[in-house]
Amino acid sequence: KCCNHPFLLNGVEDDLRLQESKDTGAKVSEGDFLVKFSGKLVLLDKLLPRLRDDGHRVLLFSQFKIMLDIIEDYLNVR
Repeated sequence: KCCNHPFLLNGVEDDLRLQESKDTGAKVSEGDFLVKFSGKLVLLDKLLPRLRDDGHRVLLFSQFKIMLDIIEDYLNVR
């Protein structure tokens, strides 16, 4: 689970939100918050705009439905 996104583990998202608010003092955008903690989402965040600009279509697969939920949240925010 942690290889896909740390938020798949119980309690991690709340801990990271609390830590992030203490460190920065300012509220971080939801999209940046989701991307920051997952290398796979960092890659998607860089690739998807390029693919869209070139007219490509993208199909994502995952064995975890909850990971698809995280990707859905990311796509709705971006």
